[in-house]
Amino acid sequence: MPLKQYALTLKIKTAARLLSEHHDMSVSEIAATVGIYNTHYFSRIFSEKMGISCTEYRKKQKNPAE
Repeated sequence: MPLKQYALTLKIKTAARLLSEHHDMSVSEIAATVGIYNTHYFSRIFSEKMGISCTEYRKKQKNPAE
C-alpha cells in the first residue's frame, strides 16, 4: 500500500473512532482534527472507505441494534 493511501486509511480509522466516541463534535470538526479540511472531500472518502456515510456511521454506533 502506498504511503499516501496508508496515511488516508489511518485518518479515516481515527475519524471513525472520533465519530463514535465524541458525539459533541461535528463532522467538519472531526475532519479537521484528522487533517482533512475539505468537509465534502472528507465525507466522500469516508463513505468510500467505510461503505456508509459519516452520519449513518454515527447513528449505528449510538444504536448498534438497528
